[in-house]
Amino acid sequence: MYNETVLRSGASETIRSERKIFYPIFAFFINIEIVIEIIRLLEKQFFSAETLVFYTRVRMVLYICLAAYIIFYILRNEIKLDIIFITLAFVILIGISLIVEPKVKLVLQDYILNLFSRILPAYFFARYVTDYSELLRCLKPYIYISLIYVCIAAWVGLEPLEYMGFSYNILIPTCVALSYALLKKEYINWLWAIILMISILLMGARAAFLCSVIYIAAILVMKFKEMGLFKTIVVLAVIAFGVFILLYYMDRILYALYSAMPSSRTLKLLYYDDLLDLSGRNVYYDKAFFAIAEDPLKFRGLLGDRFLMTTSTDPNVIFGSYAHNMELEFTIQFGVIPAIVVFFVLFYCLILSVKKATILQSKDFNIIYCMFWVTTLVRLQISGSYLTTSNLWIAIGLMVSVLHLQKNKNRKWIRHEAKVIK
Repeated sequence: MYNETVLRSGASETIRSERKIFYPIFAFFINIEIVIEIIRLLEKQFFSAETLVFYTRVRMVLYICLAAYIIFYILRNEIKLDIIFITLAFVILIGISLIVEPKVKLVLQDYILNLFSRILPAYFFARYVTDYSELLRCLKPYIYISLIYVCIAAWVGLEPLEYMGFSYNILIPTCVALSYALLKKEYINWLWAIILMISILLMGARAAFLCSVIYIAAILVMKFKEMGLFKTIVVLAVIAFGVFILLYYMDRILYALYSAMPSSRTLKLLYYDDLLDLSGRNVYYDKAFFAIAEDPLKFRGLLGDRFLMTTSTDPNVIFGSYAHNMELEFTIQFGVIPAIVVFFVLFYCLILSVKKATILQSKDFNIIYCMFWVTTLVRLQISGSYLTTSNLWIAIGLMVSVLHLQKNKNRKWIRHEAKVIK
């Protein structure tokens, strides 16, 4: 009996120890691009070497190592049925897609590497999160790492096509800083959040800046729920006045900023009133709408849409050519009816998960859940692909975890995965 107790105690201690390193590793998985880019830019500055291909390989090796870690972690804990299901679903869809559109094999190697090293591991990691406060705490240091990244990027300089990756790399740390500033009253984080948002505005993509602005609106809603009516009215009045002043002096502000940094793509678009310019996306949208209108029920399979978006035979160009809108991309691949069903189920589950999440009364969960869903949904309306955006699959993994909550005898919400030990 004594031996059994010791064994159980030892096993529990081992699991707890594993979970202590789980969250720092997950946080690193989320922010790995920042770390790699810092090293790459420094090497570029000091050694003037073109190392993009080398660091692409380093990035892939690191993602493969992290994928191996989460698979080992799953095998050491409880294997969830939805993990098996989603893996098999992707494998089956790839097989069917190859039959329907044999040309898919041109880009399949890159996608399979991306799928099994980034997309599926992102979902796996999210499904095993049980301590949202610990995850948020582990994400916090990347605020400061992002500030270092911003300084190095400003010093070394970004290539013309690197602005988008830069802005999305620091988007999550920006949201973390905003969360600590607004919801946790750590006011020094206002400074970090403002620096990061200005960096996105000056050096990054407008879509990423829009994501951060909408995230502010989302966490303000959370903040208002904690405040009384009078405080809410005062805050709204201050915000309205601030927006009015900003709009009133917008021309002068833009002139000063653009004069100081004429290389900023977003400032240039703002200064010349071209903020809504689609930057070539209209070509993708036109092709997508034409393909859907021509045959709304056609099944092209995973990546089948890529061959409609470009006439290039270069696999890298093909892989990077997509509709720049999640709903359009999915509809081209699978047809109108499956798209309607899938997005109806997705948004129904999202609404249901939000209702369950409010019962949890966990501020840290709300921050993380809102952070990944808001930034991902906004981004995927105008940029990115649902097949390669790992943050979407983190958001979906978190949603599935919430949907698996059940009530215990005391009518309190608990996880049904009782074997997972915090």
